[in-house]
Amino acid sequence: MGMKKNYGTTSLVIILVLFSVQILWGQSYPIDQGSKIFWGGMSLQTTYGDLYEDENQNGSFNLTMNPGFGYFILPGVAAGIKLEASSSFQGNDKAYGFGVGPHLSYAYGPHSSGQVARFYPFVEANILYVEETARLSVENYLLSATMTGYKINFGVGVDYMLTESVGIFLEGLYDMESLKYKNDDETYNGNAIRAVVGIIAFIY
Repeated sequence: MGMKKNYGTTSLVIILVLFSVQILWGQSYPIDQGSKIFWGGMSLQTTYGDLYEDENQNGSFNLTMNPGFGYFILPGVAAGIKLEASSSFQGNDKAYGFGVGPHLSYAYGPHSSGQVARFYPFVEANILYVEETARLSVENYLLSATMTGYKINFGVGVDYMLTESVGIFLEGLYDMESLKYKNDDETYNGNAIRAVVGIIAFIY
């Protein structure tokens, strides 16, 4: 009699464990509710010509990296965190920045069990807290200045899937940035358009 009770208890535990695993890992397509998404994007910008060069005719170079993580709260709708790291160079002048903030996106694709698309068009919006530090060479002096503020960006792009869960993406981003120097009330605003390429992975 005791053996039967033990078998019954063991069977119940196994069923509950399997049911829990199904809840945690039971997503049936990449953009299903409960799926996770990881990405890493990169944009490059170089400028030359009289409009952009400094007094020594140096052009500028900028590299921006945007990794992030999202969780699909609804089919196709992901919320998460986006990061940013940037580096800019122009002659002996350098600037470094970082940012972090909430992410929201919508991916369009099939919402049926077991269906995986080759392309997933998407739109996204982000609000980042940003901090940028510039190191400027003036005659024989090296000056450093830090600005803080926020950046709002909107993007539209498409994921191209190389496998059922890993792909590459191409995106256009529109940035709106507002920064000010520490201990200064004056705010500096600017807008930019960037093309971003990267890699994306779904866990479902």
